[in-house]
Parts: sequence; structure tokens; C-alpha cells
Amino acid sequence: MNLKELPKKTTDFLGKIDWEHYNFKIMSKIRTYKFRNAKRIKQKIIFLHIPKCAGQSVRSYINDYANTLGLKKVHLICDHVCKERNIPKNLIPALQKAEYIYAYCPFEWLINEKIDLDNYFIFTFLRDPKSRIISYYKYLHGFKKKKKRKCSRMEKDGVAFLKRVEKMTLDEFILSEDMHIKSSIDNYITRQVGGNLADYPLSEVEMKGLLSKAKKNLGKIDFIGHVEKFDEHFRILLNKLDIPYIHTPKRNKSINSESAVIISPDAEKMLKRYCKYDSELLKYALDPKKAT
Repeated sequence: MNLKELPKKTTDFLGKIDWEHYNFKIMSKIRTYKFRNAKRIKQKIIFLHIPKCAGQSVRSYINDYANTLGLKKVHLICDHVCKERNIPKNLIPALQKAEYIYAYCPFEWLINEKIDLDNYFIFTFLRDPKSRIISYYKYLHGFKKKKKRKCSRMEKDGVAFLKRVEKMTLDEFILSEDMHIKSSIDNYITRQVGGNLADYPLSEVEMKGLLSKAKKNLGKIDFIGHVEKFDEHFRILLNKLDIPYIHTPKRNKSINSESAVIISPDAEKMLKRYCKYDSELLKYALDPKKAT
């Protein structure tokens, strides 16, 4: 029987159901069921999520585990164009009890008297900066089609931003003078790990200082995974956390395809400038003497 054969009242009812939300609730139950026999972690954890560095895959897996075990968690989330220099005050009480902190924010937010970083296992994933920017463009360019539900809840400024990007080629995106775009791709990893997303643009002197700070902050991170070796490093991470490995979470399909993208010489030159400090930070993180 198909919908056309059902009584009109029934089809009207089915048409009003939010199937996306319904499927999400069902899948949530299935995802958490896989950890039903898992043991509770002995240490508190912080995941520093850098945009377009396989963060959604890691977050989804860890969240399923945390929800199943009932871990007390706090999400520290800011916009890519972040003007807040400190953790929102309303979240501070919860931080004192948090067993899992999801940090989609500047590292500086974690330097807080309420958070003793020595009591947490901190981890993050880094990625080739050029690949990250191209992936970010592709994500924004297809966002409205793939994330209709999220778009319906976004503020007008966010929707307007997506509309602008949707009309751009990759070259236009990289060469854009749009400050929203520039601040979300210009050496973003260095600025996030260095702890300052609020100030933009920054001078060369300021960026060099932030790079030094970012390197210092990397020393406070217990595990640094690399997206280019995601399968291997994700298993290592779970082993360190003593969280069961059940499967490798779905990751961005374009992770290994960005290197084949062809852009104009002008865009290539600008992209190199946008990756200057991020490339140096990644090289520092990959150093066997400093990498985890």
C-alpha cells in the first residue's frame, strides 16, 4: 500500500510528522545502545574541535558514549567570527562538575580558574590548512541544500552569509574581501589554538606572537590526531581514553580530494598567505619530539 491508497485523514496526519526529527530520535537510541556494556572513563576529557578537522565525526562518537554513560558534559560553542573573549558566565557553574567538555571555541576559554586543565585529558585533531579551507568552502557552498532544517533556525545574518558563499566560485571565496570569510579562514587554526578569535585582522607581529602562544598551548594538549591519518589516530585516541572501539565514524568524503583542486595563481598566492602560520603550527605538531 502506498500513501495514495490511504484515507485522506491518515495522509494528512503523516504529512505533518517531522520525519527528520523522528528519524534522529530513533538513530540516537540505536547509537547509544552500542555502548550499553561500556565502562565509565576514569578521567575527565576535553575535546578542542577545530572546524573542518573531522570534529563532527569525533564529537558524534564521543557524545554517544557520554550520553549512554550519563557523563556530565558542557558544550562551549562560539561562532567562527567570535567576539567573546571568555566563557559565558552562565556556563561556569556547570564546568566545575563537567566530566566531558566539548570546546568549539578559542583555547583561551579553557584557561579559566574554574577549569584545572591538569585534571583533564585534552585532545584535538589537526589538518593540512589548505585542505581545511577548501573543505570549509565546499561545506558552506552546499550547506543550504544539505542542512535545510538548520537553515530554518539560523539568524538572518547567517542565512545571508550562506547565500553570498553559494554564489561564489572557490577562487572568489579565497580572494573575497568579505571580513566574515577572511576571519574564518585566515590562519584560523593558529588563532583558535593561540586563543584569540576576537581580534581580526592582526599584524604580522601579532600573528607571530599568537603562533608562539599556539605552540605553547599545544604542549597542554595530551593527544593531537591528524585528519590525514584519521582511522589510525582515532583508534589510538579511543585506546588512550579507554573507550570501546566499535566503528570508525563517518568522516568528510573530501578529506583526500582537496589536493587535486585547481585554482588561479592569484588565489593560490592568497591561500598560501592564509595558511602561512597554520602550516608552521602543523609542522611543529608533526615534529616527532613534540607530537603525541
